[in-house]
Amino acid sequence: MATHKLHHVVANLAAAAVILSIGGCSMSEARSQQCFTRLRHSIILPDRTKVLANLTHGEEGRRIYDALMQGDAATVTSMLRANPALAKVEVTYDDKTFGNARPDGQYGDLMTFAVTSCQPEMLATLLDAGLPADGAQNGTALMYALLADTPVMAELLLQKGASPDPQKTGGYPIFKEVAAQGQVGGAMMLVRHGLDLKWVDKFGMSHLHTAVNMEQFQVAEVLINGGANPWLIGMGGGMPVQGIAADTVLTPSPENAAAKQRLQQAVQRPGLPWPPPSPAEVRDKVIAGEWPTAAMTAAGMAISPEAKADMPNRVPGPKY
Repeated sequence: MATHKLHHVVANLAAAAVILSIGGCSMSEARSQQCFTRLRHSIILPDRTKVLANLTHGEEGRRIYDALMQGDAATVTSMLRANPALAKVEVTYDDKTFGNARPDGQYGDLMTFAVTSCQPEMLATLLDAGLPADGAQNGTALMYALLADTPVMAELLLQKGASPDPQKTGGYPIFKEVAAQGQVGGAMMLVRHGLDLKWVDKFGMSHLHTAVNMEQFQVAEVLINGGANPWLIGMGGGMPVQGIAADTVLTPSPENAAAKQRLQQAVQRPGLPWPPPSPAEVRDKVIAGEWPTAAMTAAGMAISPEAKADMPNRVPGPKY
């Protein structure tokens, strides 16, 4: 009964893909493993050879991987029922050699394999079997799902409880990938499912800083419309408004250029300087205890404790 309900959800999401589409891949294309056509030159999917050579759980891990890749839901379900530990099958790597940078293609877990092989129905099977939506490799499956041609699999994962902010618990920083690829639809989906627009990293840098630093102004517009603060002081005195006001380095699309023009009007605030000062100037003012003043704080300028503590270590601020 639960399986029927979850697969019914997949069918409904597929029917809604025309409305929610990030790209434009149908369910029939997904079943023929064609759901990463739009970004096929920009992303690296798990490599079968590297996966099989580095899977956990030995022969059982390889068997369930093969069954999954063949779309054999009955075998996958049976194996998970017989050995629940197989839910944690994942690809390992030598972190002493590679650090945080896994070898290309040498990553994934069962949830990720379902997504990257373009099998939303297998994804539903795994969820129905009790696998957590975040997967064994926290956030990797959702990251790939957000880069697929349609939002079907990402929507399913988020509806079933996948975190839009896995980096907060040591998982994959999926928003960085969404921003880098200019996935406006993916950004909208994350915001709709609770992306923490106030979150900052250990240097006080927010998701909005990330989007603006990458000159992805359409993505930045989604975040600002959702409530992200463009006047948040981060590492070295960097604020998103500086990147919005500065000359564009990359060659923008007409849509991205138009978004930047809209943002230049939208982020200006009475009581705050426009154009905004450089990161180095802001840094000096913060270290001297002069900024933000009470009036600036009231107008929207803010600085996180993380950025303030890190400020003396950053000379000068990031280049915009």
